[in-house]
Amino acid sequence: MLKSFAARLAVTCAAVAVITSPATAQTWNAMPTLSNVAYTTGPARAFWNNGSMDGTSCNIGFVVTGTNGSCANQRPLNWLPFTGATPNYFLGNGNLSTSFLFAAGTYVFRQTPGLGGDIAGADTKWGFFTADGSGNTLATLPPISGNAGVLSVTFTNAWGFYMDMARIGTGAGSTLYSNSTMYSRQFALFSGSNTATIGTLGSSAYIAPSGTDSFVVGFEDIACDAQGVCSQADFDNNDAILSFAPVPEPATYLLMTTGLLALGAVVRRNKARA
Repeated sequence: MLKSFAARLAVTCAAVAVITSPATAQTWNAMPTLSNVAYTTGPARAFWNNGSMDGTSCNIGFVVTGTNGSCANQRPLNWLPFTGATPNYFLGNGNLSTSFLFAAGTYVFRQTPGLGGDIAGADTKWGFFTADGSGNTLATLPPISGNAGVLSVTFTNAWGFYMDMARIGTGAGSTLYSNSTMYSRQFALFSGSNTATIGTLGSSAYIAPSGTDSFVVGFEDIACDAQGVCSQADFDNNDAILSFAPVPEPATYLLMTTGLLALGAVVRRNKARA
């Protein structure tokens, strides 16, 4: 028992050491005003906060805030408007993005007609990967393909998202990972709150959510060799949209239950006094 406890304590301390690493610019930012800047404008190229070749106001920023216009390339057809919870924060800003990984744990993923579609209309290989402390890929897990509904996955290492671009036949022609600074703009990450802790793991943001956090990630299906100057991608990140949230650990459930019981006791005592 003591060895087991010591092992868990060591893991916890290691995680704390990771997420309390030197401060970086990797923070949650409040959702900015959507500008609909043309996706072909300037060397910086607008990111998720821009126009789209799919139609005006069709990028993921407009979609997840429920203000999208008419989109010509909906996958599956006619799934808009977005009906999920509106995110309030974004990892990055309207023109820049941050590569990222998430802490180990159990997460529930949802991809339904109300939460996005496939990538480029194809059953493209995409999903999750796990990584070690230096950000090197260790294993590729089964992808979510098409409308997979609800999926629960337990990760024992840091993890992120990937896309097999060779299957799509556009851009880099290789597998792109969310912890790659070169291709960070292929993945737009949103959060319902700013409570998830952000540290660093390798060159990526390392996100350790609490049990109450929720997230939305959008994928861009055209890659570039030099992000920001590519003449192909529109970076609307609406080509697949996925919502996910961590599953609280049993200790968290116990704490929540204890708090609710205590609250109930206070309410009953106040009623008795009245």
